[in-house]
Amino acid sequence: MTDVAHIVLWVEQKLPEEAKLSELIENIFSLITEIILNNLSQGKQPITFQTVQQVADAFKEMIYKSIEQSIGTLTDEVKSQVDAEFFKRLSSIYDKYYK
Repeated sequence: MTDVAHIVLWVEQKLPEEAKLSELIENIFSLITEIILNNLSQGKQPITFQTVQQVADAFKEMIYKSIEQSIGTLTDEVKSQVDAEFFKRLSSIYDKYYK
């Protein structure tokens, strides 16, 4: 599984209906890691880091929209917190699997 759209749909189907933001982000990155490890265990090339970033960006945009719909506005502070958490998770994945 290496196609961004396919990965986004697969991850989306695995996510719980409702979750706290921190749990949602944890679930997203756990599922991305599951794909990486599954590909490696089958002797396949892992998905590229660029693909990981594109999948993460798609979910980050979904989270922004969800926050905006539920509270009416997406503040710079909230956006910065989400960005920081995604950056931390992406950095961890990069260090583990792509360095």
